[in-house]
Amino acid sequence: MTYHKHFILLSIIILFFSCQQVEQPLSEAQKQTIEEEVKNLAAEVFKAIDLTKLDLLFPYYSDQAILIRNSEIDKSWTEHKKKVREMANQLKIYEVVSEEFNIDVLSKDVAICYSHYNYTIIDNADNKMEGRAAQTWVFNRENNKWLIRHIHISEPK
Repeated sequence: MTYHKHFILLSIIILFFSCQQVEQPLSEAQKQTIEEEVKNLAAEVFKAIDLTKLDLLFPYYSDQAILIRNSEIDKSWTEHKKKVREMANQLKIYEVVSEEFNIDVLSKDVAICYSHYNYTIIDNADNKMEGRAAQTWVFNRENNKWLIRHIHISEPK
């Protein structure tokens, strides 16, 4: 009787481990495909930056997105969107021009995009601010759609 119990237990263990999906490393072709998808999406995000049409920009981001800007952590994406809408009401011009996007593909569902961008901001009082910043976006594939899950922006002081 104990032989049969051990046999059944061993069979269950073998079945369990044989059914586990082991993620295979990505081929170079798969990595290149993901890199191009993410690079094109990053370019789309920059084209969508229009403070008068924020509803076209926000869908590129996960609802769980976290922003880190100059060591300040904004953990609530909902609160961040409110702040951006308030800021947009105080600006006349907000232009950004990205430089080359660099992409690191970590897995079939995670890629990192980093680049620099130049910005020009003019507020309603005609104060002008220009500069260059660095950014990192972590893209995560959620429900078969690439979304930005983490944003890190550094601006020189």
